[in-house]
Parts: sequence; C-alpha cells; structure tokens
Amino acid sequence: DSAHIVYRGTTPVLISRGTGRHLEFSVSPDDRDMARILEVLHHFLDRAFNPRRRLQIETINREAAADSPYLAPLRSFFDLTVDFNRISLYRRVS
Repeated sequence: DSAHIVYRGTTPVLISRGTGRHLEFSVSPDDRDMARILEVLHHFLDRAFNPRRRLQIETINREAAADSPYLAPLRSFFDLTVDFNRISLYRRVS
C-alpha cells in the first residue's frame, strides 16, 4: 500500500494512504495553504500517465470521510459526491 506525504517545511501536513483512500491531516480544514496541500490529490486525477477517473476516500483522520469537517475545503477544489460513509473526488470540469 502506497503512502504520499505532504510537508510544510519539515512538518508533515497530510498523509495519503492507498491512493487517497485514507487521509490524515495535521492542519485545520481552513488552513491557508490547503490548495497546495491538496495538490497531491490533484496529481492522482490529472497526471499524464494513468490518471484516476475518481478518488474514493473512506477515512479522514481515522473517521468516516462523509462526516469530516474537511469536506468543505475538498468541495472547494474538486467535484465531490458523498456515498454513505465515503466520498468520491473528481477532477473539476471548468
């Protein structure tokens, strides 16, 4: 299972496991750098080789993703659907 870690300086601010299935933030949902922090998720959807059609997120900070306070910032940067306890992120279509 893969992990991607986003740092601010030397401090990890986001750990993504399982290609985004499990996210762990160490910053608040209204952090001023949220756009930059979420770039790793954009990478999964926008990369040139084998981009994902969607990311299914099951947990955020070890709780059901559908109940997370991080839904608001995620919704700001992605098209998002809630399905029971998990969420799906899609590349935003302009």
